[in-house]
Amino acid sequence: FNKIYLEHREQRTGYLEIIRAYLLQLLVLTFRMEEDRGKAAAPNPQTVRYLLDYIQSNYHRHISVQELADKVYLSRDYLSRHFRDTTGMTITAMIQKIRIQNVCRLLSTTDRTIADIAAACGFEDMKFFYSVFRKHMGLPPGDYRKHTRAHEKTK
Repeated sequence: FNKIYLEHREQRTGYLEIIRAYLLQLLVLTFRMEEDRGKAAAPNPQTVRYLLDYIQSNYHRHISVQELADKVYLSRDYLSRHFRDTTGMTITAMIQKIRIQNVCRLLSTTDRTIADIAAACGFEDMKFFYSVFRKHMGLPPGDYRKHTRAHEKTK
C-alpha cells in the first residue's frame, strides 16, 4: 500500500502501470492466502475416522451433530457435508446404522428384552426404534431374533 501511495503521489512516468501491477500482486497474494486458509480448514481423512470411532464408543447415548462438530472444531453444516461426501451417509443415518448393528448383535447373543436392548443402544422411543429397525433390517426385531436363532441351530 505504501508503494502504491508513493507512486500515486509522485506520478512519475508509468506510475499507473506500476500501481496496476502492485494491485494485481496484492490480489494474487490475497487469493493465495484464502486458498491456504481453506486447505488448513478442510478436515483431513482422520476427522471422519475419529468421529466414527467416537460414535462407535458412544452410540448408547444421545449424540448430536452439533456435539460432533464441536469435537472437531468445524461448523455443523460444514461437518455434515464433509461427512456425507466421505461416507455416503448423513451423520444421523450413520449413528442409526451403528445402533442397529449393535441391536442385532445383542438380539443374536442375549436373552435381554427388545425394549432393554433398544434402550441400551440409544433408542429412547420404542415406536421410532421399531420403525428404524424395520427400515434397516426389513423385519421387526422379534422376527430377526427368531430368524438368527433358528439359523444358529442349523449350523
